[in-house]
Amino acid sequence: MNNPVISVITPTYNSAEYINRFIDNFNKANQKGIAELILVDDGSRDNTITLIKQRISPNDQIKLLTQDHQFQSAARNLGMKYASGDYYLFLDADDTFDPEFFNILLNNSENNDLVICGINRVLQDNTLVLNKSVLEGYQSKNKIAKRFLLDRDQMDSGLWNKLFKANIIKENNLSFTNKNFVEDILFVFKYLMTINPSKIKFIHKPLYVYYQNSGTTTTTYYPELDSLAKSYIDQVRKCLIKNHIKNENLLTINTAIRTEIYVIHRHILGDNKWNALKQKAFVKSLKTQFTNTQFLPFKYKVGLLTMQYLPATYIKIYQLYKCVH
Repeated sequence: MNNPVISVITPTYNSAEYINRFIDNFNKANQKGIAELILVDDGSRDNTITLIKQRISPNDQIKLLTQDHQFQSAARNLGMKYASGDYYLFLDADDTFDPEFFNILLNNSENNDLVICGINRVLQDNTLVLNKSVLEGYQSKNKIAKRFLLDRDQMDSGLWNKLFKANIIKENNLSFTNKNFVEDILFVFKYLMTINPSKIKFIHKPLYVYYQNSGTTTTTYYPELDSLAKSYIDQVRKCLIKNHIKNENLLTINTAIRTEIYVIHRHILGDNKWNALKQKAFVKSLKTQFTNTQFLPFKYKVGLLTMQYLPATYIKIYQLYKCVH
């Protein structure tokens, strides 16, 4: 194998349905041989591993690593241990990308510490084009922190449309933490806090296609969710303090409120025991923070009021909203 410039790190779990498509996509995008593909199987129970082994040859630029089922955070951390590229891409095996994806990102990496491209987000019935980052145009870490934590969209928070520098990750001991609750958001945020905002390159063209599948770890509810949300908020707070971000306390409070709203949404979508009364009580428990919402985007303030005073209506509206978003 030639020394790769880019290491593509991809977890697989019961990925037999689309792993061949993903490998074909990688090979087509890697005709110049600038990338290696590190597939980390996370304890698949189908024939994913067999299919991958059929595609690997001795001189191939594809590596297969395996682990017991520990979810994608642990898989990505394992992949980074074996990555040899100067840059990392964290892609999902069920997504697709432009044949020029690697080349375009790499061509825009010179003198930059992070390259971000647009995405096509494919839902069940429609596709959303996201090609404008809320981070664009801001040159201070204080602004970047506030915009990312409170105003981000999937183009900003997703891993898969970003080219990261390996040496920055290693020098700052960055890894995926918080198990599988917004671990991607946390990783991107910590990375952003280590770099100069002027060294972020934005590409508006959508080069990555993200398929919003139901039943993934980003949409399902599980009992550990509430404690992981608190862990996420605590890690954000520590990162803000470490990087001397202004208004750290207010940012933490507003991040906490946005995060708890996200937790409520997960309850609505996946918790069979969730109902209007539980939602009203949950929101009421956040009341002590309501006097400090000046950084919170307006839509979240409206959402909080609707969640508490019209809880049943909010549940129905959000369920309908997620059908098209």
